[in-house]
Amino acid sequence: LYRARFRACQAVLGGGDRDADGDVRESRRRYGDLRRELIGVERAALLGLRTDGKLRPDVQRLIQRDLDLEEARLTS
Repeated sequence: LYRARFRACQAVLGGGDRDADGDVRESRRRYGDLRRELIGVERAALLGLRTDGKLRPDVQRLIQRDLDLEEARLTS
């Protein structure tokens, strides 16, 4: 997870010759939008596992908490 976050930060911030402020802000926005969408997909999969009885409630809460925290870390 942290390696993926680090690579995402490198991709957003390591643009070299790009127009610094505008491009970085746009890249961050796009990354945030995409990550929020993926978190939604993860939540749907989590609910599907719960509905199928394949997920204990305590595990569901832990995963949901991680998703909540990650979503909160994203800039709006």
